[in-house]
Amino acid sequence: MDYAPGSVARESGLYEQIAMFGVSTGISEQIARGERLPLAPQGYTWRKVLWTVRALSVVTEPRYTGTSEPPGCRRSQSRS
Repeated sequence: MDYAPGSVARESGLYEQIAMFGVSTGISEQIARGERLPLAPQGYTWRKVLWTVRALSVVTEPRYTGTSEPPGCRRSQSRS
């Protein structure tokens, strides 16, 4: 269910701004029950978010196993 900007929130929770064609704008607000929803451009509405997905980013780095030189290291050569 979509709510008009400035209307009173019926439930506490996270609300996302919806553009004219039903697509989320990426703007969201945490609103308490009884508070007014923020203003928005003409034709935009607010919708209560029912669930969220957190993005997980994993950074992998090469590991030094001890069997070879670490990446980027050069063995110094001694001259005899």
